[in-house]
Amino acid sequence: MASKQDLEAFEAGTKDLQDDEEQARPRAYRIVMSVLMLILFNLTLVAVIVGFYLYIQSCSEKDSRSVMNGVYGVFAIALFVALYQMGDLSKDNPNFYYI
Repeated sequence: MASKQDLEAFEAGTKDLQDDEEQARPRAYRIVMSVLMLILFNLTLVAVIVGFYLYIQSCSEKDSRSVMNGVYGVFAIALFVALYQMGDLSKDNPNFYYI
């Protein structure tokens, strides 16, 4: 139910009575969409991991080792960039205990 201040604001023409009700709707929509995007992102990650596993299992030993060496290299570079961005490899804070 609207308060007396809301009614006075409505009569003055500065506020609609339904403003409060409309604000709850987009928030719920954003929450639902955020949860949906999180679920879709996780499903995508699982699909990529399962696909990669099946690909590695179908390759020969030599090809599998070659692909895994490439994956390890990419992860090492990504880890180095992430640590550098966090400041753990800077001159002021040389915390190399993560490596």
